[in-house]
Amino acid sequence: MPITTASTTPRIGARVLLLDAADRMLLIHALDPEDPRHHWWELPGGGVPQVALKPTENEKAGLIERRWWSAAELRHCPDKLLPGNLPELLDDLLAGRLNDTPLMPVG
Repeated sequence: MPITTASTTPRIGARVLLLDAADRMLLIHALDPEDPRHHWWELPGGGVPQVALKPTENEKAGLIERRWWSAAELRHCPDKLLPGNLPELLDDLLAGRLNDTPLMPVG
């Protein structure tokens, strides 16, 4: 049975910008199981309010790796980033320009 990534039901989700003691950001490298050439780096997170105790089959099939990124490394990442402004978000966070208000997706 093929794994599907499309859904007709809106999905409420949340992502977290997580830093380690060296101010590196944790990102997940994922791919579309139906098109492995389509891959990206994204913030960890997922659907809410129900949290799965284990990754879904689609999540397992799409996970490539997890990695901590410094601000300099993130600015030079050749791959697609989700959201696209991750380097700027990290810069703003480290400079103290973000507040406690959750960020909403643009568009």
